[in-house]
Amino acid sequence: MRYDPFFSVCFFVFCLVTMQACRTHVSDPVVDNQLSQWLEKKDFFRLREELVPAKNKLSPDRWLFYQAHCNHAFGREEESNGQIRTLFDTYGHVLSDTLKKDLLEIQAQNYSRLFRYAEAADTYLQLIREYAAVADSAEVESYRNMYALWQPVRDVLPQRITKTKDVKIPLIREGNHYRIAVTCGGVTENLFFDTGANLSSVSESIAAEMGLTLYDTDIEVATSTPVRIQSRLGVADSLWLGDLLVENVVFLVMPDEVFYIAPIDFHIKGTIGFPVMYQMEEVHMYRHGELEIPARREDRELNNLFLDHLHPVVRIYSGSESLLFTLDTGAADSELYRTYYRKHEAYIQENVELTEGKRGGAGGIEEVRKYVWKDFPYRLGGGSGTLPEISIIDGEYVFADRYDGNLGQDVFGQYHKLILNFREMYVDVE
Repeated sequence: MRYDPFFSVCFFVFCLVTMQACRTHVSDPVVDNQLSQWLEKKDFFRLREELVPAKNKLSPDRWLFYQAHCNHAFGREEESNGQIRTLFDTYGHVLSDTLKKDLLEIQAQNYSRLFRYAEAADTYLQLIREYAAVADSAEVESYRNMYALWQPVRDVLPQRITKTKDVKIPLIREGNHYRIAVTCGGVTENLFFDTGANLSSVSESIAAEMGLTLYDTDIEVATSTPVRIQSRLGVADSLWLGDLLVENVVFLVMPDEVFYIAPIDFHIKGTIGFPVMYQMEEVHMYRHGELEIPARREDRELNNLFLDHLHPVVRIYSGSESLLFTLDTGAADSELYRTYYRKHEAYIQENVELTEGKRGGAGGIEEVRKYVWKDFPYRLGGGSGTLPEISIIDGEYVFADRYDGNLGQDVFGQYHKLILNFREMYVDVE
């Protein structure tokens, strides 16, 4: 056989191209593992920062996987769902059932944030029927509870807010809490304005007065204590917050006694929760007692906010340490959780006093053991300050399994204005 140099060169080039193509479709295990750790810790700021330079070291399916999670976390639900569809359509044959379960979870959460209840319910049902074998018992219980939440309201139209001008609404300050006048069915009630509430809620008597359409279901609602509460659902076709009309609002409807905290003789009629605020896009809360919803948003490029399903999570700094706190305008006091305690356990045990205390909310009040940290420095957006004291709760809570703490009114109340922006995703204070 005659030797053909041209053929040899072409064959060599072909091999190089093939090898390079194969290489670009295999992820660097070190890079992939690091990104996976940030995802497991739900530190989406670090994940986003490291994902861009890692693109050429990831296979296309892994790149899309991380992108879908980041877009979900930073409020780009449609983009996230599009990437999830591409992953199932193009790479479904290489995805494990565990990864498919993970993707369907965030897809269902995306649908709930988009107020597409039927698709959310159907996705949770798919998780129950097809992926229970790769889920633990707590996950399956959560899927069943979320299916029970969205299935009854599957035919309810999406929530809608129409903004054409700046809207200003009085806020009623009550201690470290804010109430807002809500009018529905000709009845006006002052409800808490609370980012810590995953859904809006009202007592059964208020739901009846306002004429909410009620739906029977069997769901359990988590609270700021270990207590879980059985709830029904109600839908307000329209309600007014000042001059702002909000349509098709889903409420949790719970027994009146749940909203009464007997030890301090305190009544809570209900809350306007995160989904309504989220659709407002940008909210300014003034210490003197005013809520402003601007028609045009401002991008301050702080990028210090992400969402964990219906929980807003903000990055703050204490000294040089970056911390993740849930954001709770309904909490009087900020807290540190076990995640923070584990990072500083030796120092805390040696230098911080352990005391008995109380904490609670709609679920009641419980006795807790807590460390009290004095003079806690923080930096939030463009503001910085010191909390005279902050509690480190000595206990495990489902809602606090990954974050350093919860940010409350003792921080926000130090400033003239709190700004929440759910499109450019930032929190700032002035």
